[in-house]
Amino acid sequence: MFESLTGRVVALTLMCAAIAGCQTTQKMTDLSKGETGYVAYEGYGGETLTANLQLPEAGGSKLPAVILVHGSGGIGYREATWGEFFRSHGYATMVIDMFGPRGFTPMSGKNVGGYDDVIDAFNMLRTHPRIDPDRVAVMGWSWGAGITLSSAVMTEGRGKGHTFKAHVSMYPVCGVNAVPYAGPKDAKILVVIGTKDTYTKDWQCKQIVDKGVEDGRDVRLIVYEGAYHGFDGNKSATFNHLAFGQQTIRPNAEITKRARADVLGFIQNAM
Repeated sequence: MFESLTGRVVALTLMCAAIAGCQTTQKMTDLSKGETGYVAYEGYGGETLTANLQLPEAGGSKLPAVILVHGSGGIGYREATWGEFFRSHGYATMVIDMFGPRGFTPMSGKNVGGYDDVIDAFNMLRTHPRIDPDRVAVMGWSWGAGITLSSAVMTEGRGKGHTFKAHVSMYPVCGVNAVPYAGPKDAKILVVIGTKDTYTKDWQCKQIVDKGVEDGRDVRLIVYEGAYHGFDGNKSATFNHLAFGQQTIRPNAEITKRARADVLGFIQNAM
């Protein structure tokens, strides 16, 4: 809607790369054979969901991992570039696709999927022989950032004896999201927001973080001065959102560089 034809081709290429060729495959019950690339697994509602699992070139026999949760724009540049960044630091990455398997077109209406998708992906990922199930983080953007916060309710019961060690929520809409009261209190949560984000105010994010701290959650806030929504993306846009009014998305390479260092440090300390 906001991109040129060339931009749409690039976005589609990145999305297909992130899910290993936009192919279809049969649902798997586990990853015990060490499968990588495009995998399909059963979701909470019985649906077949898809993800792309990639391992770093270097690393030990047991790897830490980050599950990446797309926003309302679907899979694209952020998942691809952050995934590459994490793998360069020895982390496996799993990009989940909540839209494609359900036949949902990004930016076409109400989003589909939720934190159960993330928990189901975790339970698939933990069966991989190269993944350390006690060193898994989840990171999401915008709408996916809200799901990332919600996934902090996951207990050892849902995780088959394991839980996420870190939840990284990149510019969630803090006015409609919260840090869950329920869930493992030792799971570390990070909320990242910019002072010029038009979807939400930084003070709203401070409110939900402060409430999370009061509730005993291990949660912190990072505020980047001058950062807009989508600061780590690759496109600028100004448009009218049906629910939130006029919005601005604007990348910032310098702030993205700082965010990569801050997020990596947070996840490393959590594990």
